[in-house]
Amino acid sequence: MSALLDMKKWLTVTEATKYISNIMGEFVCEADIFQLVLNRNLKLSIHFVNHAEVRHGEVVPLSKATMKKVPSLDGKSIINVMAGIRIDEDKILELEKEVTTIEGIWSLPMIGNERLDIEHAYQQLTGGPAVTLQGIDGAFVQGHDEELYQLQEHFSDNEYFDQNNIKSPWNHRDNFYPAGGLPKDSVFVVTRESLLKFKKAFSKSNDDQKEYEESFDKAVKLGEVKDEISKLKVHINSLTPADPQYLERKKNAEHEIAKLMVKKDKLDEYFSTTTRTDTDEDTEERDLRLQQRANQIFSEGKTKKQVCMVIWNEEKTASKISEARLMTIIRKPKNIK
Repeated sequence: MSALLDMKKWLTVTEATKYISNIMGEFVCEADIFQLVLNRNLKLSIHFVNHAEVRHGEVVPLSKATMKKVPSLDGKSIINVMAGIRIDEDKILELEKEVTTIEGIWSLPMIGNERLDIEHAYQQLTGGPAVTLQGIDGAFVQGHDEELYQLQEHFSDNEYFDQNNIKSPWNHRDNFYPAGGLPKDSVFVVTRESLLKFKKAFSKSNDDQKEYEESFDKAVKLGEVKDEISKLKVHINSLTPADPQYLERKKNAEHEIAKLMVKKDKLDEYFSTTTRTDTDEDTEERDLRLQQRANQIFSEGKTKKQVCMVIWNEEKTASKISEARLMTIIRKPKNIK
């Protein structure tokens, strides 16, 4: 499949299932592809087999958004509203008036009705309900330069529009309005770039999993070694000089402690190079917060190893807690089986 990918700039969704199946080592169907896209793990594109009309948009910060004056709902006053489309908490897309024609492969930014079309495709494949939601801002595509475009439809294709009101020429900008979704003659595809990014992200996730499992196993081993050393020290303290075998038993126990200390030193050295140091956050408050988070994950039926993996990934760039420390903090609640 990699040879095919080297020769093609994009794959159909069906072809992409085979490639991603090879990456993940398990069967992946078309519905899985759409779910990966909806979860933003994979970027989907659209192939305009014929062409499409669009309006180019410029993304501006909310603080610099263009305002326009419109009558209030009761018609008694004039109010200021944003002229553009809000696509994020602090980002506004301001559209140009002119309509242009595009063709070929374009990415789907998942900010408008294009997301609803993908959701509909997923529901159709999984026997789910029809998606009846409709966004008022239209559908969007994105170019290689990350520029955004709003898809347009022509009033001549709208049976409810008075055809006598269509202006001349046919491509007059007033003859267009925001499309309700992606064109029916367009096809979902996955680009080579998107597949390679997915492969890289998946490989990194696997590497993180292996790194965590190795650290977790070593943390468990370190705990076992420390427990064994403590037991041997207690054993030595329990011996009495009156015992005929006192010296021999004491010597054997000390010998075992020495061997265990070698193992402990090696494990301590491993964690000294891989351990993430704690931040300024109060340790007790941090531990309590992590246990509360662990309780939530335990309630989902996860094992302690799975719980620690989730929390470690969440915390490794925040509190930077070590795997060994995390393992000692987390306790499975007694009320959760």
